[in-house]
Amino acid sequence: MKHVLYGAAALALAALPGAALAEGALSAKYRVELAAQPAELWQKIGGWCAIADWHPAIASCEEAQEDGAQIRLLTLADGGGVIREKLLEQGETSYRYAILDGPLPVANYTASLEVSADDDGGSGVMWRGSFDANGLSDDETTALLKSVYQAGLESVAAME
Repeated sequence: MKHVLYGAAALALAALPGAALAEGALSAKYRVELAAQPAELWQKIGGWCAIADWHPAIASCEEAQEDGAQIRLLTLADGGGVIREKLLEQGETSYRYAILDGPLPVANYTASLEVSADDDGGSGVMWRGSFDANGLSDDETTALLKSVYQAGLESVAAME
């Protein structure tokens, strides 16, 4: 199992055309490579509320509909509150979402989770997000998001 940590890059991203949600100027990402086939791995981790099964910071996930959009309410395991997220896009082995509100120190947060085939016959799992810092410095916010992604994907790797 190989872990690859990608550094944060400051990117100036414009709002998506026709979308009500803007992307932030900062970004973070984390990737792991696993032996499982992409479809098999996505079956385990790719459901909209499956994150509660593999991320150690999530105690529970509840699905809802708001104005025709899929929403998930993530209750944090440490009692730190609830994060409300909106599904923006769903692919065969990926999804993209936005945080609508919650306790994280971010604004304009959009992210994606994607499983793809790697060169070794297994899978690469990439979690990446863009955001603006809101309450912490850019560096502190970026480090926090990288640690969230790392904790989740290392938990996925431990499931193998």
